[in-house]
Amino acid sequence: MQPHQRFPIEDASQVGEARRAALHLATGLGFDAEACGRLSLIVTELGTNLYRHVGPGRQAALLMAAVEGEVEILSLDQGPG
Repeated sequence: MQPHQRFPIEDASQVGEARRAALHLATGLGFDAEACGRLSLIVTELGTNLYRHVGPGRQAALLMAAVEGEVEILSLDQGPG
């Protein structure tokens, strides 16, 4: 198993960076176009929620890794909720 890659989410542009990395990972695992589209939507939603709701000065990140032929995504924050 590869270690998780960390994508800090401190501004909106970092959501796109995480989405592109997830698609690259999925393509490497042989995901079809529909699965890649779903993954793109998931990462965009998670990242956007972190950016909008965590608040400034609090750590927020997405972690991603290939695990047994699947893409594992963890959304972590130190927000108030």
